Amino acid sequence: MKEKHKKLLQSLINNYKSIHEETLVSMWKKHEGLLSPIAEAIMAELTGFGDVLKCVVCSEHKSCETCPYFIYTGAMCNSGSNEKSYDAISFATDPAELYLAIQDRIAHIQLIINQSEEL
Repeated sequence: MKEKHKKLLQSLINNYKSIHEETLVSMWKKHEGLLSPIAEAIMAELTGFGDVLKCVVCSEHKSCETCPYFIYTGAMCNSGSNEKSYDAISFATDPAELYLAIQDRIAHIQLIINQSEEL
């Protein structure tokens, strides 16, 4: 894996690790009544999740084809082997479920880094 890609993905992991369950609980209360999925709105606010202009990874690339997710998994961040952890965040139904989904996404991103270094 190129060092710049590793740093970018590690930065995203660090962003996710900085999110505490208590924060999710208070933000969930703030976003209740939203028409869009609450979990996705919270993550967009905290990390730029799902927003190509605000996501740390997306904002560094001009197209999905140059994104580390695509380069190292052959799929966009929300499809293929990346879809399960992406959707788990997007469609979490409460703060506890969202927190667990974030932990799963961290593990998934770390797996991408580890597997790419073995190549």
